[in-house]
Amino acid sequence: MTGLYFVALPAIAALILNLILIPVILKLSHTYGWYDGNDHRKIHTEDTPRIGGLGIIVSFLVASLAGLTLFRVPGPMQTSGSLTSIVRELGPVYAGLLIIFCIGIIDDFKNLRAIVKLIGQITAGTVVSFSAFRITGLAVPGIGSISFGILGYPLTVLWIVGLVNAMNFIDGMDGLAGSTSLVAAVFLSVIAFSLGNQQVGMLALALSGSLLGFLVFNAPPAKIFMGDSGSTSIGFLLAVLPLFGSDGIDGGMGLVPTVTLLLIPVIDTAAAILRRLRKGVPIYSPDREHLHHKLLDLGLGTWKILLVVCGGGMLAGLAALIWVQGPPLPGIAAVVTVWIAGTLSFLYLHKIRHAKPSV
Repeated sequence: MTGLYFVALPAIAALILNLILIPVILKLSHTYGWYDGNDHRKIHTEDTPRIGGLGIIVSFLVASLAGLTLFRVPGPMQTSGSLTSIVRELGPVYAGLLIIFCIGIIDDFKNLRAIVKLIGQITAGTVVSFSAFRITGLAVPGIGSISFGILGYPLTVLWIVGLVNAMNFIDGMDGLAGSTSLVAAVFLSVIAFSLGNQQVGMLALALSGSLLGFLVFNAPPAKIFMGDSGSTSIGFLLAVLPLFGSDGIDGGMGLVPTVTLLLIPVIDTAAAILRRLRKGVPIYSPDREHLHHKLLDLGLGTWKILLVVCGGGMLAGLAALIWVQGPPLPGIAAVVTVWIAGTLSFLYLHKIRHAKPSV
């Protein structure tokens, strides 16, 4: 029972479970006042529950663990269907996820200091770096794999911490982080299946199902937000899951397509860091200059912004797929093209936004 049909069952289970969980979370949130606060950076104006991430992560954990336990899914990880083998292979991933989620859920209620969150994120990244989900090298088409050696450990931590915060930064509009993550998770599953890694493909599909269930309630106008517990946990999973065989062997997709798959949040975060360094303010300082803010200031509505961002995510996903499956030259051309197009688009938006009168 290892065909695509059975591998897809955890995704269906995650979808159904989250469709059940979110209404319960909504009721509890309205009863106890678990709302997201309003400030000048927020687009919403009404009190909205903020812990949708609880439903996303619980449904993902239940569905993925059930899938790995019930079905002997083929792939490079030595999971025999027993809980012991699953813990041996994926224990660091689940442990890191729980660390990130717990920090996020506490922050949703208590507003933790940035340094506390950073320490927790580094801890989670360090735990994962000592597993098979680690940056080990760089696969170059036509050349082979370049090993990073011991540098793979700090690079893994840096990548995880970076993407955890990238998804948190992009979570500023109804449906944006959820839809962006859904596109990335679907392409990740397609790439993993194309490489014969049904285990990572199943995990990515389970995340996709969970996200789809959440988006039913988070699509504009949102009834619930995912909160930091959701955005950071999703960022963690999207950072970690592609890393199995990051040198492009043993069913791994390679480092270049991994980063390309998440091009939009990566560029948005890089731009935010450079912007804040240039202004001489802390990197964690919030502002209103992220991608969705710039598109809003251009007059685009919420749904149009979602189409633009998801369309860009799909192009990035296709480029990553071409890199993995196509001949070397088309793969390189596709990846270079989307990176140039993405970078130029961000520069153009920055230029025309700052050329307009202040809004």
